[in-house]
Amino acid sequence: MKTKIFKILLLFYFFLLIFYLIFPPKIFAQFFPEEILNISFLNQKYPFFYEKNEFLKVSESNREFKWEYFEGIEHDIIDRYIKPINAKVILTSYEPSKNYDIVLGSVIKSKTQEKLFSSYTFCQYFSDDLIVYTNDKNCSDIECLKTAEQETIGILMYSYSYYLLKEILPKTRVYAYQQDLINDFIAKKLKFIIVDKFFFSLPEDEAENLNLLGVLYSEKLGILIDKNKIHLIKNIEKIIDSYSFEEIKKWFK
Repeated sequence: MKTKIFKILLLFYFFLLIFYLIFPPKIFAQFFPEEILNISFLNQKYPFFYEKNEFLKVSESNREFKWEYFEGIEHDIIDRYIKPINAKVILTSYEPSKNYDIVLGSVIKSKTQEKLFSSYTFCQYFSDDLIVYTNDKNCSDIECLKTAEQETIGILMYSYSYYLLKEILPKTRVYAYQQDLINDFIAKKLKFIIVDKFFFSLPEDEAENLNLLGVLYSEKLGILIDKNKIHLIKNIEKIIDSYSFEEIKKWFK
């Protein structure tokens, strides 16, 4: 019985090969059409989804939204799905009246998001807490930060906290290197530091001298996928799960 099944399968693949050789690829593709994804973006925001510099120079009237013109961690996630199957992407800016397979652009999980995008599944790819440390023994909770002078607060350039706080706290001291931030904090040139829990760690020998005041803000980011696209949801979630810590971290440097 097994031998008979094997012969049938072998014969099937033989005729499939002959069919492909006789008919041009374009005709063959009509029987197996490529997958087309309608993707929209809410906004462009480094490092999640943003337009490459060379295409920003093009005037608005001549600008096209082509998938290859963009990059970022969200672009990378979708790329890992479309490239192996050679899927086609139709990319547009988001319009509430239209339906899409995927909506991206640093979507933050919230009650508002759940209400406005109730027909989409939230596929989370990143989450982080902004945590506050102090070297002031008189500070016992995060309320101390509210009355502090901004110049006594340090944050790391291009960190997640930097993107969230640079406009809210414009006078904070911004550091290009984590070690410089730590050194000035230990030397008490700074009274507070606001850092990303996901990426930051203090030297073990100094940790006991510094007080963790708690979480200032917590945020979850993800990609929205049409709830009816079960296969797409499962594949994107599988791709997200395949990312290592280092692969995610590189987008935030």
